[in-house]
Amino acid sequence: MRHKPVSSFIAVAVLAILSLSAATSFESRHSNDLAGNPSDLHFRLSNPAGQRTFHIGERIPLTLSFTSDGPAKYKLNAASYDRSGRLPTEEFVMEKDAPDPHLDYYGAGVLGGIGGGLRGNPVLGAEPVKIEVELNQWFRFERPGHYRFYLKSHRLSRESAPGESDRRTVEFAAVSNVVEIEILRADKGWAAAKLATLQQTLDPPAVAPAKTEDPMVIPAPPGEHILQARRELEYLATPQSVLAAFEIARKTGSSPHTQLLFAARDRQKTVAAFDAYLTDPGVALQQWDLRVRAAFTWLEKDKPKPLPIFVWQFPDQAGMQALQKLATERYARYAEVLRAEAVRWIPLLAAKDPAVRKTSTETIAALAPAEARAAKLVPPDDYGLTREQLIAQFLDFPEEQQSELLGRKWDLVRGPEMIPALLQILAKQKPRARTTQAMPLSVWGAEAGIAISALQRLAQLSPSEIVRVIQDDIASGRFRTLRGCRAPAA
Repeated sequence: MRHKPVSSFIAVAVLAILSLSAATSFESRHSNDLAGNPSDLHFRLSNPAGQRTFHIGERIPLTLSFTSDGPAKYKLNAASYDRSGRLPTEEFVMEKDAPDPHLDYYGAGVLGGIGGGLRGNPVLGAEPVKIEVELNQWFRFERPGHYRFYLKSHRLSRESAPGESDRRTVEFAAVSNVVEIEILRADKGWAAAKLATLQQTLDPPAVAPAKTEDPMVIPAPPGEHILQARRELEYLATPQSVLAAFEIARKTGSSPHTQLLFAARDRQKTVAAFDAYLTDPGVALQQWDLRVRAAFTWLEKDKPKPLPIFVWQFPDQAGMQALQKLATERYARYAEVLRAEAVRWIPLLAAKDPAVRKTSTETIAALAPAEARAAKLVPPDDYGLTREQLIAQFLDFPEEQQSELLGRKWDLVRGPEMIPALLQILAKQKPRARTTQAMPLSVWGAEAGIAISALQRLAQLSPSEIVRVIQDDIASGRFRTLRGCRAPAA
């Protein structure tokens, strides 16, 4: 009979002691936190379907339920979403370590941040107020095992007691019960089937997205089933789900799902797939995409420590000043990396398809203007012409170039010599048809356009000319210039 070495028994015993110590510490922390709940406030955390077992990458829904025995005493921030992608109110306490999938995105301080959104503020009573969240927004489970956690929800406020605060109300966190879940071992078959289901929802092969050239048409927001599928693709976070996101972006012309790129389990493969996507001749380089790509480069090079994300992590006033200084320095460094990222793509612009080359060139010019001019991607600010030539040829320029000269390049042509050209632009503008409605739908100055820009610049150069034009319009019944006459800032 073989006997295990004594060292093996010692190792097992040490692990058992450490596990028992961690469990005791977790239970003690929960008991201490729970003791801070008001006796008449009740907060319960549960899985809506009672599910306890989940695959790695599977959506883990949770229900927050709040009630109160006291009438009209506690007010609840009932937000169920935040435009940033994650609610800023939930502080989960996990017994075992599990990584935050979005720590780089929110904690870097150069891309993501809490964005806000519509929310109600009900007063608690005997009827439960329920809020649905998904644990995957805060944790990515990479290892199988048994996990315990509870929630400190920073959603509640009440009237302050006499002498408690100089504010009428005080905010506090409610502590939930402990929830237990089991994460199964990785199952490639389940992950592949889940990805196929999500692709059918997000990228149905038989349905082409409706396109319109009308900029006034606002596309309908995606349905909840689409939004949920996007989140589940993010939670899956496999290399295959990342490739699926890039393929959807190719077909739709939108940016790849940013939070999925940060949440993905294999950063190296994600960045390689990102570069392949940006190199694709049919993919337009967009500013946000290059900002995200630059963030990955910066994170890899500088390895910055995450900044505080939630309110309960913020330091005191002195600490906040130091934090703001660090954030400013950090963004300046990131801006350098971003400019280098934009420059990196200049040699590859020639390989882009003509349909996307213009957008790609404009992106590079916006992020690295000096380098773009040096590479002759964009013409010089003065188009290689003198001031006199710009004014003389102004009416022959394309409208886009005229708009530039009346906008950010105004100083190149500013002066009374421009008045005749501005008057000719206004003279070409057709009058609006008179409306029988009590309030006209639009008049001059209510929308953008070259004529509006000319009108505003004329008001800046010669108020007397504006008065004359308005008088002429009124006399002729052409009510075109009653608005929009306020001169823009110089």
